[in-house]
Amino acid sequence: MKEKDRVDPETLESGRVLQMLVEQLENFPCEKHYVAVLRCLRDSFVWIPGEIQISPADVESLSRKKAGDSFSPQHDMKFVPGLLKKDGEFFLPVFSNMEVAEKYGSSLSKIQRHFFDAMRLALGQEDVSGIVLDPFTSPCVIWKGDFDFIGDLPSLLKLD
Repeated sequence: MKEKDRVDPETLESGRVLQMLVEQLENFPCEKHYVAVLRCLRDSFVWIPGEIQISPADVESLSRKKAGDSFSPQHDMKFVPGLLKKDGEFFLPVFSNMEVAEKYGSSLSKIQRHFFDAMRLALGQEDVSGIVLDPFTSPCVIWKGDFDFIGDLPSLLKLD
């Protein structure tokens, strides 16, 4: 791939390029536009909603802290991603940026991770059919069957 065809990582940070590609896919659905979305996701970070689970002992310890006190958990914490169900199938929701993620609600935590991490989370859940990007604004489903294809795509990012 020619250097002129590559993009700076900062270009993808806001999620706007990804949103534009999804909009293009919605308006003109075809394989070329779907692959463009997958290529962008291959190099993108997304926001994943979920819950942070901590041990009852750590919850008790945290409840005794005052504002400004430091807290170090004594047991492992676990991030459990939220799932969405549509037509009997489960999907891992991810968001192109925090602004869109906040529409999901404030009760869940949100972590920013590379899209490959989102794929690993979805693959780790046997009942999940895929990932849905921006489910409440411009939903775009990425099926588990396409994950290997995404992993095989070359990066479009410029390397310093």
